[in-house]
Amino acid sequence: MPGHRYRPPAKAQPRRRRWARSATAVLGTAVLAFTGCTSTSSPTTDTTWNHIDLEPGVSVDVPVGWMVAASNLTPNLSHPLEVFSAGTFELRRGGDCAQIPPRALSDMGSSDVFVSLQEATPRPAPERTTFTSASGLGKGELEFVDCLTDDDVRDIGRLRWIAFAEHDRSFYLLVAIGVDAAGDRVEDVWALANGIEVAAAEPGMSVDPSANGTTP
Repeated sequence: MPGHRYRPPAKAQPRRRRWARSATAVLGTAVLAFTGCTSTSSPTTDTTWNHIDLEPGVSVDVPVGWMVAASNLTPNLSHPLEVFSAGTFELRRGGDCAQIPPRALSDMGSSDVFVSLQEATPRPAPERTTFTSASGLGKGELEFVDCLTDDDVRDIGRLRWIAFAEHDRSFYLLVAIGVDAAGDRVEDVWALANGIEVAAAEPGMSVDPSANGTTP
């Protein structure tokens, strides 16, 4: 069966949106995140987002000014496959751990934020719901935190590892939020995460390296 490798993001298409700048509107209203539409009486701030088409059936909107990885940040990871990574700082690939991008996380400052999406072979996982700061596993529950230095861990105030399924596809979402990250950046992180669009897999597509012989 044909597989797929990490594919650099397609040319971004700017979109002007009005995203609610209140945690209740962003985190508590899934419709806002998934459609990009707003209908709220809460104070709002104009934000420009770039729409990016990724691998077949996955797209995402990223705030203008964020850095989007042009290559796989986890080159030693064959499964799951990294689909997309973005953050508010320059993203360098590699590091000693395969399952996360330790070099990128090490470069992350205390005011930065970072998001990475990986796709796995379909497996049991919670069906997708609205992602929040309480979703998935936290920093104290993740073994791969040992890949980071004490300074790195201190700079990353919140780290979430979220497994979810949608349209019979399985994903992992890594969200890192600096301890001093501004409120609007934090809200943008969750707006981005909740705005990830996933369609059903194309016939014959596989993310199992044993089936297609590919690595990212």
